[in-house]
Amino acid sequence: RIRLVLLVAGVAMNVVLAFVIFFGIALLASPVVGVRIGTVEPGSPAVTAGLQAGDEIYGVGGEQFEFFGGRTVIDALRASAGKTVNLDVVRPDGSKVVLTATLRPASEISQTRGALGVSGLEQAFSGAHVGHDIGTSVRIATDQVVSWCGLILRGRGDLVSGFVKDPTAPPPASGPVGIA
Repeated sequence: RIRLVLLVAGVAMNVVLAFVIFFGIALLASPVVGVRIGTVEPGSPAVTAGLQAGDEIYGVGGEQFEFFGGRTVIDALRASAGKTVNLDVVRPDGSKVVLTATLRPASEISQTRGALGVSGLEQAFSGAHVGHDIGTSVRIATDQVVSWCGLILRGRGDLVSGFVKDPTAPPPASGPVGIA
């Protein structure tokens, strides 16, 4: 009985510690993120706007994006399909420019073709940080803890269900090197 209490207390402390860490990040220093462009599609709205491979987009229509935020640059571009938007861009040499792009209409967008006409996107960190009020920080921390706990529970559920279905099969998991 004491072992069970210690086990549950350990798990609870891990959840509390995760909440405190996410809360602190959201309150004091949530990183501003964007995307680094890998390639620009010829004839696309990106070419017309003057975007180049290596440019980093940190704002769409004045909206900034955070590492723990709900929306991304891609979400904002897709939501603005067919509209003209200002893009906050940092060039590879560090210079900052605001470019105007008229995005493709929603009818021309698919899973493989975006509103701006760029691909090979990588997440980029601007080096800037934003802080939030206590209420927003609590919401962000709660969302992150629930999201990560859900991921962990789903992973464990997949392992257990895989074992129940076929006890002799290798586990349905892999890491950087692979688990077998």
